[in-house]
Amino acid sequence: MWDLILDAFVDTIKIMPILYLVYLLVSYVSHNNNEKFGKFMKKTQKAGPFMGAVLGVVPQCGFSGVMADLYSKKSITLGTLIAVFVATSDEAIPIMLAMPESYLSLLSLILIKFASAIIFGFVIDIIISLIERNKLQVLEMKNKTVSKEKHNHCECEHCCADNIFWGAFVHTIKISIFLFIASFIINLIIFWVGLDALTATLNTNKFLQPIVASIIGLIPSCASSVLLVELFLQNTITFASVVAGLSVGSGIGLLVLFKQNKNFKHNILITLLVFSLGAFLGILISLF
Repeated sequence: MWDLILDAFVDTIKIMPILYLVYLLVSYVSHNNNEKFGKFMKKTQKAGPFMGAVLGVVPQCGFSGVMADLYSKKSITLGTLIAVFVATSDEAIPIMLAMPESYLSLLSLILIKFASAIIFGFVIDIIISLIERNKLQVLEMKNKTVSKEKHNHCECEHCCADNIFWGAFVHTIKISIFLFIASFIINLIIFWVGLDALTATLNTNKFLQPIVASIIGLIPSCASSVLLVELFLQNTITFASVVAGLSVGSGIGLLVLFKQNKNFKHNILITLLVFSLGAFLGILISLF
């Protein structure tokens, strides 16, 4: 037992310096005024899915929450929100950056999620645009007045700390704790079950594994991305599965969405849509 704890502790300590440098950079870049950001996103709605994919690639948990808040205020489109959620990898990028042997997988992961986020986002916006256009035509035929909703200014909570050095340190400690716990649990499972038996169980059906990973990705916490990356780095799940899980995992995005958007059924549909897109992407990669 002590050997398992020591292994998890050593693995976590090795990664902490890289985590701190990455979060320091992210804190510096993200330290801006949310109201101006909200106005900018509203003005660039047509290019929203691309902008959302770019923001989602940034390795942090703040943008998904900010964008969920903007969506609840109708400042961004559904396609933009989905693009952010799909592109977000939360803590996966910092962890993989700390392991040079995973750089090729990391690059592939980022490119696939980035491209998929843009495609999914634009397709969703086009479909919604066509549906709304048809509805508008029906309303005009019935001589009904279509009024535009007033949009509130973004009043998102600022995800950055006043002191970026301290904020990056606190974030590093929190994620390191998640990483230590995830590493210990995985080591414990492998010790009890055996790596070969665990891998064989998960690989029983290559199309089922991405779905299981997508379910894990639905957990609205940094811990889900940490767990998925740890399982992948230990060759317990496939690349397709980690892509699926991380495409569903949006950090605190879903939590903020359910908190800010009062349409509960709409939130459920968005959650199911994100899950379906992640699972579909994982299964598609499994085919190749």
